[in-house]
Amino acid sequence: MVTTVEPTNVEIVQAPLRRALRSWRFWVGAIVVAGLVAGWGLTFHNYSLSEKTAASVATLDERTSAVKQREDAVKGRENAVTKQERTIARNTIGEGDWAVGVDVQAGTYRTTEAVIGDCYWEINSDANGGNIVANDIVTGGRRWGSMSD
Repeated sequence: MVTTVEPTNVEIVQAPLRRALRSWRFWVGAIVVAGLVAGWGLTFHNYSLSEKTAASVATLDERTSAVKQREDAVKGRENAVTKQERTIARNTIGEGDWAVGVDVQAGTYRTTEAVIGDCYWEINSDANGGNIVANDIVTGGRRWGSMSD
């Protein structure tokens, strides 16, 4: 046989923690505290990152500036070499007939390497190859000759 007993004058007493967990004030306070702790953590993390980033940016700026200076120096040297190469090309005479003032500039010309074998040159007063003004057969060594209008 089953007997059911129902309390008539029983007061339900809740534990203080259980009461607190059911209160909305507890949860609002917990959220505020969690937010503050997270905010302080993020602030410290961002502060340390910003110092590292600032140092990295400064180092990068210095390196970029140094590379720019080196590139400018190389460009200056390249321009000087290019100018010198153009001058050499303009003043280089190979085999053939050349008219001073038309094909080559008047001036003194030298061989860049020692002459091997015989090398004949002549300067004529007219374009037809007549009237030899000067000539020579160069054999060995470095030689030079003047050309004028």
